[in-house]
Order: sequence, then C-alpha cells, then structure tokens
Amino acid sequence: MIAIPLVIGVIGPCAAGKSTLVTALEERGYAAKHIAQEHSFVPDMWYKRIKPDILIFLDVSYAVAKQRQGTSG
Repeated sequence: MIAIPLVIGVIGPCAAGKSTLVTALEERGYAAKHIAQEHSFVPDMWYKRIKPDILIFLDVSYAVAKQRQGTSG
C-alpha cells in the first residue's frame, strides 16, 4: 500500500506567519500549501484551489501586522 501524504492548507491575513509556517512544515516533510485568500470575495476559495485535508487559519492583529511589515499607521 502506498501512503498518500495529507495536504495542509495555511490561510490567514498578510503578515500572519503563513510563509513561515509552510516553510517549517515542509522542512519536516509535510505537504503544506500557502493559500492566498485575503483579498478574495469567495469565502471557500481555499477549498476550490487547494482542497486540503487539513486547514490551518492564522490570525494577526493590525498592530502586529504593521510591526512585522516594518510600517506604521
């Protein structure tokens, strides 16, 4: 029997840490996909594009996002 790896989808707003998490998961052998959805008006776009077995939603406050992006306001 051949094992089919689970696909992990990672979704969330800009600067929430999606790329960091996807990289860390991939380094550990997981099939992880960054799902860019923050500007989409289609609420289930994450499923239509990737169809992940597991979905991780990250969140971030406005203040922390601005700090991570190196901007203010």
